Amino acid sequence: MHDKVIVVDSQRYIAGGRNLDDAYFNPKRKRYFVDRDVYVDGPSALEAAVHFENLWASRHVADTRTDVSPRSKQKAATLLNEQRASLERAGFVQFHTGTDWSARQSSQAETRFLHDPIDDGDGPRVAENLAVIFGTARHSIVIESPYVIPTQMFLDVLGKKLDEGVTVHIVTNSMKSTDGLLPQVAYLGVRGVLLRMGVELHEFKGPGTLHSKSVIVDGKIAMVGSFNLDPRSQNLNTEIMVVANDDAAAENLQAAIAADIRNAWKIASDGHTPRSYPRTSRRLRFLIWSTRLLLPFIEGQL
Repeated sequence: MHDKVIVVDSQRYIAGGRNLDDAYFNPKRKRYFVDRDVYVDGPSALEAAVHFENLWASRHVADTRTDVSPRSKQKAATLLNEQRASLERAGFVQFHTGTDWSARQSSQAETRFLHDPIDDGDGPRVAENLAVIFGTARHSIVIESPYVIPTQMFLDVLGKKLDEGVTVHIVTNSMKSTDGLLPQVAYLGVRGVLLRMGVELHEFKGPGTLHSKSVIVDGKIAMVGSFNLDPRSQNLNTEIMVVANDDAAAENLQAAIAADIRNAWKIASDGHTPRSYPRTSRRLRFLIWSTRLLLPFIEGQL
């Protein structure tokens, strides 16, 4: 399960790539993740709520069956209340603000909540839906993904679009910013293929690790969610993506991605990296070489 979604009253929700972990909220951490979420108030919230309830009631979710005494429950409640009060006193959180979080939001013509089926064969996967949306592109596709290991399905779709004159920009992690050697080495193995196809590649400088998963098609369709452009998201994980068919939403998302691109190295079409690109140590080069030997056996898991 790789979904990340919080649903409130079946009327509004937050979805994206962010996990509930300090490293996703605290930029002072040594390892900090640069992420993106989308807030939605509208009919698609009911779709998200139904998906959650179906997952909760499915055979894939089990009761933890823990035996907790009333005294232990009371102790936990007291501790939580103390922590909440401490957070409020510090000004870190504020409850009951009276803020209408939907008041300043733009209205979208159509917003869809895409999710993988709970059981295989019960419907199309997120990857298949995304491939269809990519196929509608007439001018441009912009992709931001921390891990870029496109399967043959996506290579075929992107190749077809490039042949039709569609520009494709991808921003992902560099060797400096990545949090995983295995997926980064797999990306390096396909980087040359993407460049020869005509994809424009940008690698994030940091500080922090790029973790947002977003797509813009033709400057009109904006997508934010949990899907990485890799085999794991396509075939193994369960994923979600929010799709908005709206010029304003796409423009806002484009501005956010553009800020990350400005903080990224553009990889030359011949595969050469800029002079400012950090040099890898001899030890890291050896790790990259040895990891490549493993890729044929584990690439489907990345």
